[in-house]
Amino acid sequence: MWRFYSKPVGLDLYSRERGLKQAKIIFAIVFYFLHCTTIALRNESFILYFCKMKEEYSLYKYYKGEEKSPFDKKNEDAKNLFWGIESVHHNQMKNFGSDFHNTFIEYLDDYIQRNKNVKNALTDESIPKEKRALILYIDLMIGKWRPYDGDLIFEY
Repeated sequence: MWRFYSKPVGLDLYSRERGLKQAKIIFAIVFYFLHCTTIALRNESFILYFCKMKEEYSLYKYYKGEEKSPFDKKNEDAKNLFWGIESVHHNQMKNFGSDFHNTFIEYLDDYIQRNKNVKNALTDESIPKEKRALILYIDLMIGKWRPYDGDLIFEY
């Protein structure tokens, strides 16, 4: 520390410890900033994807962020199933970021490439690509967990 004397005065023990504490705090702030910036850059497309949406749950038809399904399991089986699949999709996107949804967009592109002359919801250009990727995900989950109820996808 410099004083307004003709010669510099050395740092005493208290000011040296205070300086170290301040340096540690500055280092922690810079490290946290760099860490957050790295995460943001890694998930840039995920952030842009959610920024394009009007609200977080607008992609989904049945899931609106509830913790428990609002649909009756006996009378509204299909809606309850779709709600469950959409909630899993939402949680997977939260946990894994854009990689999860981009994988299904790639699967969708591959499907469209192989089935150019087929007319269905997956090849319909009027439906946004993100929604068609979700329909593909729902169809795959129904095929995996309820293979005998494959026609349920037509109710979506």
